Amino acid sequence: MSTSQTAEELYIEAEGLLSKGQVHEAARLHKACIEQDNSHLNGAIRFGNYLLFQNNPDAALSVFEQALTKHTNHNILSRGRLFALKDMRQTEAGLSHLSSMGHPPDMALTFGQLLAQKGDIGAANRAFEQAIKTPATAVTAIRNILQTAHLSEGRGGLNAAFEQLKKSYNHINILPLIGADFYREAGDLDKAFACLKDYQNRFPPHPETDQIYASIYIDKGDGELAYKHARQAVTAMPANPVSLMRLSQSALMAGHVEEALFLANKGMQADPQNSFWPAIKASALKSLGHFAEYDALVRVKDTVKSYDLADVAGYESSSEFLTILGQTLRRLHEWKEQPLSQSVRGGTQTSWDLRFEQSPVVRSFFSAVRPFVEEYIRELPDEPSHPFFGRRTEDFYFSGAWSVLLKSQGYHVNHIHPDGWLSSAFYVDIPDSVREGQDKSGWINFGVPPFNMKCSTPDTEICPVKGRLVLFPSFLWHGTHRFSGEQSRLTLPFDVRPQFS
Repeated sequence: MSTSQTAEELYIEAEGLLSKGQVHEAARLHKACIEQDNSHLNGAIRFGNYLLFQNNPDAALSVFEQALTKHTNHNILSRGRLFALKDMRQTEAGLSHLSSMGHPPDMALTFGQLLAQKGDIGAANRAFEQAIKTPATAVTAIRNILQTAHLSEGRGGLNAAFEQLKKSYNHINILPLIGADFYREAGDLDKAFACLKDYQNRFPPHPETDQIYASIYIDKGDGELAYKHARQAVTAMPANPVSLMRLSQSALMAGHVEEALFLANKGMQADPQNSFWPAIKASALKSLGHFAEYDALVRVKDTVKSYDLADVAGYESSSEFLTILGQTLRRLHEWKEQPLSQSVRGGTQTSWDLRFEQSPVVRSFFSAVRPFVEEYIRELPDEPSHPFFGRRTEDFYFSGAWSVLLKSQGYHVNHIHPDGWLSSAFYVDIPDSVREGQDKSGWINFGVPPFNMKCSTPDTEICPVKGRLVLFPSFLWHGTHRFSGEQSRLTLPFDVRPQFS
């Protein structure tokens, strides 16, 4: 990039990089393009959509709104603004903007999502049913209906919603496959198998059935059957990222560890932002006994760090801050059930991104933890070729935040954050039963994958303390031990991403 380039020249160079798959390098140039000429339409569209894809909707909103001052009512810019408002949970502004657009029929999905944010589940479901009629939004609309039913009414709500969908849309071939995946995530594997059989009895073969079978057998701990179905899915869909992920997981479980390592290395080359692949590589290295290579990748002493919160501006003490923060977060736990496809077991999770919660105490939280994130990043080793250290930058943003409320015997299944770079656990409230001791009740552990294989010993474990922040790479497997007693455990985790990396 030359300082003498015009906005159009920057845009053309960016498009060339984009055609080569260099997404983040292209985004830098699209940004420079609109900084030089804030009326450049295509540059604004490209950069705004990039920011949306990177889960940075507040920055995307600024781009779209600036561009709309030059290109009033432009369709693509208006849609980008709508998506950003929805992702930021600016519900009323989103509904008003959608109304000004004339409620295009292909925006029924977004309309339903905004209505669900507002709490009008009945109206949201009616909008989702309209969205099912549009092929591009049908799958997401069905999943939204099922997820909302599960969160608000539990397993019974999920069953009722799925049966109603079958009555109305049983002709849609993808419906049994979505049902199978949902029931798998809900832990009802018998219903998941029944949905797959229903599909196979009524529709032509589809490779996604093998992908879902593989996921079910991974959950059941049957590595051989998982591997068989994942291999068939990859044979039919060799470029499908989910099938490749399932193949790598099942290969680890079935003892095909060298193959899993090969897949992980290829995945890291093809999708270096996806934290799933270094997690698989780490597990393969550990299982093969390549401990020097494993330690060079994971580097627990350099990457897992704790920080204890001291005073917070505007509060008399950290104790007062944590009390008010806890009261605020508990009010935000509005659902009855734990979300599907998440790690929570025996608790609830807030349904929306707390980066955009406007409560003063939550805003103060992000101000209080930012210096710890900055310190953590400053102290990372300078190793450009490392998949985690190599993305180090002072230019970062919070890419997601949520709260988890665990009840007695609650825990987190071991997991990673595939879309994150740096992840965290912040302890707002801790049960008395969670303390330093030999039983490690409620502790967080690192380095153990959630599927059966040889590497079952944690690399390190940390005792939660009220007001403690733990930072670690998003690719590092982590989960928690169960705890007992009548008290609950309340956390406010967040993810961090580097800009343009």
